Amino acid sequence: MIIGIIGRSCSGKDCVADYLEKKGIPSLNCDKESHDILSSLSDEIRRTFGDDVMSDGKPDRKKLAPVVFSDEKKLEKLEELIYPLLIERIKAFDKAHKVVTVNGATLEKANLVKLCKEVIFVYAPLEQRLDRALKRENITKEGFLSRNLNQKDIGLSLFEQDKPVYTILNDADENYLYRQVQSYYDRLCFRGYLNE
Repeated sequence: MIIGIIGRSCSGKDCVADYLEKKGIPSLNCDKESHDILSSLSDEIRRTFGDDVMSDGKPDRKKLAPVVFSDEKKLEKLEELIYPLLIERIKAFDKAHKVVTVNGATLEKANLVKLCKEVIFVYAPLEQRLDRALKRENITKEGFLSRNLNQKDIGLSLFEQDKPVYTILNDADENYLYRQVQSYYDRLCFRGYLNE
C-alpha cells in the first residue's frame, strides 16, 4: 500500500514522512530518487540538453535548472527521461514493504497519485514556508517565491481523484503537527493496514 505525501516546498512533507518512518512505515523521497536517476542519465542528458549542463561528466542540477525551468518543452523532455524510472523505483519499493510513504511535490504532475491508495496533503501558509526556506536553505526570497509560483498547482487535482485525501495543517509547532500525524497513524492501525 502506497501513501502519497504531497505539499508545496517547505510545507513539512519530510517531517511527516520522518515521523511515520519512526513508527515503522518506510519512506521514499521522490526528490532524492529523481536526483539519483538524473546522475545515472549522463549520456541522455548530454544528448538532449548539451554539454553546458554538465560538470565532470555528470549532469549539474544548478546548470540544468535554469535551462528547463525557463522552457516548458525542455522541462517536459527532462520529465520524460526521469518519471518512467521513478515509477519503476516506487513500484519496487512498494513491493518490498507492506505499507510505504512516497514523498514528493511532483506526485501530481508525474501522475503518480494513481499509484497511491490514499494521500496526505501537508499545508502550511506561504509566510511560514518562506521563513523555513530562508533559515534552512541557501535561497533568496525571490528564488523561493519563484519556486512557489512553479508549484501553484500542487494539491489542486487531489480532490478530483478517487483517493482519500487527509489534510495535515503545519502552521504551528512540531507538537501540533505530530499530533495530527499520530492521529493518521492510529487510523491506519484501526483500519488494519499495519497489522500482520
